[in-house]
Amino acid sequence: MDDYRLHLQAGEPGEPAWFWRLDDAAGLQIAAATAGSLDGALDAVKAVVSALGLDLRQ
Repeated sequence: MDDYRLHLQAGEPGEPAWFWRLDDAAGLQIAAATAGSLDGALDAVKAVVSALGLDLRQ
């Protein structure tokens, strides 16, 4: 199984509520975006994972 890292960061005042980034084991960015809520960020990550056929189960 490959190694992936999910980074979630809360936004500062005046910025989107959440920023997320999905990296591979080498630290290369696979995808990134902002979201208005934590649920929205996690839903977007799930969609990317599904579209790319990644297996994030451990």
